[in-house]
Amino acid sequence: MKPCAWPLLFALALTLSAHPMGNFSVSHYARIEVSGGGARIRYVLDLAEIPRFQLLQQWGLNADSPRPLLEAKAEAQAREWVRNLDLACDGRAISPRFEAATLAIAPGAGGAPVMRITSILKLAVAAGSLSYEDRNYPDRAGWKEVVIAAAPGASIERATQDDTDRSQALTAYPADPTVAPPQDLKASVEWIAANPLLPNAAKKSLPKIVPVPSANPATSPVPPQPSAPGTVVRGDFLSRLLHRGDIGVGLILLGMAVAFGLGAMHALSPGHGKTIVAAYLVGSRGTFKHAIFLGGMVTFTHTISVFFLGLTTLFLSQYVLPEKIFPVLGAISGLSIVWIGGMMLYKRAQRLRGAGSQPARDSQSRL
Repeated sequence: MKPCAWPLLFALALTLSAHPMGNFSVSHYARIEVSGGGARIRYVLDLAEIPRFQLLQQWGLNADSPRPLLEAKAEAQAREWVRNLDLACDGRAISPRFEAATLAIAPGAGGAPVMRITSILKLAVAAGSLSYEDRNYPDRAGWKEVVIAAAPGASIERATQDDTDRSQALTAYPADPTVAPPQDLKASVEWIAANPLLPNAAKKSLPKIVPVPSANPATSPVPPQPSAPGTVVRGDFLSRLLHRGDIGVGLILLGMAVAFGLGAMHALSPGHGKTIVAAYLVGSRGTFKHAIFLGGMVTFTHTISVFFLGLTTLFLSQYVLPEKIFPVLGAISGLSIVWIGGMMLYKRAQRLRGAGSQPARDSQSRL
């Protein structure tokens, strides 16, 4: 791994709102189009900055690798993802015919790109019932959308989703932060072959199919988080700095100075356990040495959690989802502060008890 990739990874771990669904997200889209002669599925996976980084590491490539190599790896990866789709027609498991795969790479946070792979599948089935389940990255946060539509020559009798395309195949996420992303990884549809001789007037009079709730809903939707102050914005100073291929000593020192200044301003804002530390220092009449020690410990726990998250993302992501690490690190940081504060209170109580017993021993010695 190139050394310049490390600061980029840590910067992305701290800025979780560049991609609309978050830097750790993997978004899903499936358009199931039934017809009189079978069905067609357009399957898309949109990998945000961190999953894209991990996948390219597995391929042994980077975003600047030759396009033919990237496309070949993308097609092989798409075929592997298709094998994780469970498809059944009238209760009988079927395998789709892989038609093609296309790769799209777009800029993301800090100059790190995001990646979208689209697969086209064909199902040689007769009209009837079709069930669909996506088993790729089921626990990853992201947009999970299924669209069901009827092509000419087919009429849908019953479906768990309709033909409303809310994200335009993951190319245009809704900007409204109050819109909860769908979490559909399962779908089913029942259709019949339409009569080609049916008059147009009769076609228009057919009742509208109303989607029914999915029998196996996915996890509860989580609305996307609004952008927070300090987010790495495409094209700003930090983005241009991290995107340089070679970072010299001068730029490293400049980046450290900027980071130190921003960190100092950030440390003056609410949070970081400063309320607990201040309450302890006032209640126990702590000294300047105690304040320095507690401040350093809070800084250590806050910083080490970021490095631990980065290392976990690099080496343990195949076993533990990175987004599940945040609450654990927060709990560890809070418990460490409480434990250190308790130990300092205990030691101070011991010293006060010893100081209180000293006059008694002095009076006994005088007697």
